Amino acid sequence: KNSPWGYGFLSTVEKQRRYSLTLPRAAFLHRDYMDMYMSSMPRLIFDTVEKQFNCEDIAMSFFVSSLTGGKPPLLADLWAVKSIAKLYSPSRISADNNHKAKRDQCVENFATILGLKDENGGKMLQTAKTMHWPNVMLGYGADPDKTLWNVEAHPLESSRYVALAEDVQKLKQKSDNEILYIVKSMSVEISQKAIEQGLILDTKEWKKRWPEEAKRREDEKKKKKT
Repeated sequence: KNSPWGYGFLSTVEKQRRYSLTLPRAAFLHRDYMDMYMSSMPRLIFDTVEKQFNCEDIAMSFFVSSLTGGKPPLLADLWAVKSIAKLYSPSRISADNNHKAKRDQCVENFATILGLKDENGGKMLQTAKTMHWPNVMLGYGADPDKTLWNVEAHPLESSRYVALAEDVQKLKQKSDNEILYIVKSMSVEISQKAIEQGLILDTKEWKKRWPEEAKRREDEKKKKKT
């Protein structure tokens, strides 16, 4: 059955531990794809993104997949993804009430245009595992890079490389939960300036800078509880 495709949120991906598209901030992307996006992307997709000011990430993800036999883009390591500081913007496109519906439509249309989904519901688009045990922090996505996890200190290497190798060896002795705690601590430290400027959602600094939005979010939470 040719049922419509839709956009899955990160929470869904983390629960199922599989993915077929990714946001650019969580992926590795060769710079040549940026040029190809501008020069070779089907015009209908390009115009849709420009008109809606949305779905450019879906377009790029599917564009890469259409050029690589349906494979989803490569992901950064989980520790890198989890340490990203997401800044608040009062004009963010996700605040649109029709945001999810628009992205569902983009997934359906772009996949069809790029040949990742045929008219009978068949697909070339592949899914891949997100988690790879035992080292999930350094093994994430379709083709995890294990180079860093296997790095070893050598006296002929630079002092920076030796220090990195020593840190990796220490991490190897910790559990995934311990590593995740360290990563989150790093994220807080890195984003401290943004927190001070009220740019991290739901922090006390953010609530002070954006009181109307904070009240609106609080009212929404109360409505959901009732």
